[in-house]
Amino acid sequence: MSLESGTARRAGDPLAAIPVHIPHTTRGAMAGSIEAFFVRHRERLVWAHGLMFLFFLVVIFLPLFLPEPLESATPWNDFTRFANYAMWGLWFPLVFLSVIFTGRSWCGLLCPMGAASEWANRKGLQRPIPAWVRWEGTPVLSFLLITLLGQTVGVRDHPEAVAEVFGGTLLLAILIVFLYGRNKRAWCRHMCPIGLLLGVFSRIGAVQFAPKRKKPGGDRFTEKGVCPTMIDIPRKEESRHCIECFRCVNPRSRGGLFLRLRHPGEEIEQIRRHHPNPWEVLFLFLGSGVALGGFLWLVLPQYQVWRQQLGAWMIEQG
Repeated sequence: MSLESGTARRAGDPLAAIPVHIPHTTRGAMAGSIEAFFVRHRERLVWAHGLMFLFFLVVIFLPLFLPEPLESATPWNDFTRFANYAMWGLWFPLVFLSVIFTGRSWCGLLCPMGAASEWANRKGLQRPIPAWVRWEGTPVLSFLLITLLGQTVGVRDHPEAVAEVFGGTLLLAILIVFLYGRNKRAWCRHMCPIGLLLGVFSRIGAVQFAPKRKKPGGDRFTEKGVCPTMIDIPRKEESRHCIECFRCVNPRSRGGLFLRLRHPGEEIEQIRRHHPNPWEVLFLFLGSGVALGGFLWLVLPQYQVWRQQLGAWMIEQG
């Protein structure tokens, strides 16, 4: 997308004195408007994070204290049914659908786990991130473990299982970033199972944050700089780790990133230029297969027998 500098702004605009990039295309003009909106309201995003965090706690924990819903209960007259519908009927499909249009915007703008972990990091020990966390296979294992746990305890059917899986994941996220990282989202970059899934599919998204001044050398990891997911901004090539928090976007600066709209799938078409990763290929086959296989396990007699035996053994062990 071709860009040029300019200062055209309407009177009264808070960014009126800021040199901006004026795109030549309709797609570029739309990207510039979106960029300006989020830069202008960047400091207010903390309120969105706070509200989402409170809503998340209510949805996963309040049903534990409510009576079992009646067979005739619906999401409109029973909160337990509503919480289940909000989780699996709204949040789950809409988040994955949003990746196609807006990339990992959920992670940077709304995710309560990411926000809570970043708040905890500011008060934490801020130790160096160890190698076992930074290992690229860690998020793959995280996804497999959470998927297996969710299928085993029936996370789509029981509020106790929702609290166990999502509440436990939230506590783990807070613990990891309390221990490791310096004002960074170590959980979001290295261990979040949903972040891995969204990151892989964000490559087909219609949004890209691209460097204004690209440096050669390929995509790199760095714990220095403003990026909470530790992207070396001038060398950014892939969309997978970008959570679109807009902290690296500054219309007044000649450096940093700018928002660019592209047709879905462009990054896949040019994957050799966007840091192809063998762990992504492994995840697409292994992770997706395990997730889809979970629907089959639930109706297999052997699986039910194994689950009953495991439950009995755990009860015997106290």
